[in-house]
Amino acid sequence: MIYSFIIATFNGGKYIQETIDSLTCQITKIDEIIVVNDNSTDDTRMIVESKNDSRIKLINLSKNIGAAGARNEGLNYATSDYVIFIDSDDLWANDVYQIINQTLVTDPTIDLLMGCVEHFFSPEVKDKISNLYKLPPISKAKFGASLVIKRSLLLKGGGFNPAFRERGEWIDLLSRLLVLQPKTVEIDVVFYKRRIHESNSSHKYKDLSSYIPALRENIKRRQLQK
Repeated sequence: MIYSFIIATFNGGKYIQETIDSLTCQITKIDEIIVVNDNSTDDTRMIVESKNDSRIKLINLSKNIGAAGARNEGLNYATSDYVIFIDSDDLWANDVYQIINQTLVTDPTIDLLMGCVEHFFSPEVKDKISNLYKLPPISKAKFGASLVIKRSLLLKGGGFNPAFRERGEWIDLLSRLLVLQPKTVEIDVVFYKRRIHESNSSHKYKDLSSYIPALRENIKRRQLQK
């Protein structure tokens, strides 16, 4: 199996090296890491370019198009069997590659493999926010790097809807993929570790109304299936 890890990032220089390192220490020489630099204004480009690794491909966008659109750009360059989308502030779990690969090699008819997410406080803010925010328990998740998705399924489903620039893009994507009735398997394994820090999008967008358009579209699709 060949895997593409797509990292869409805007000003992700603070953590992206750790994210990339969590991948390169596990993946094989035929896998690829596609970093889509969404017109960052920090040192993201310099950090990625400094990585001397032929598995890393850097795409620099001339204007900011949002995470959904940037992920689609990465998908356009992907050449793998399966795709994993990981944010530039998160980490892939230790030793998870072998588990995922063995599962998919054993059953290559799997279209969508789902795992778990573990949250952690970023070291520089742990003392500051750990008393204000309680980490969720390890749990199954249906977004981000907790999903390993067959590339052909993503292409058939049309990728992300770039209209969802802030929130809801994962709800929208997954609802469209599930309409296609993919073979889906869930395993009780942590796929990635989600970093909690002061700039998380979940802190910036606390108004849940931003999810409404994606939820509305999901409801429409479910009604059409009946």
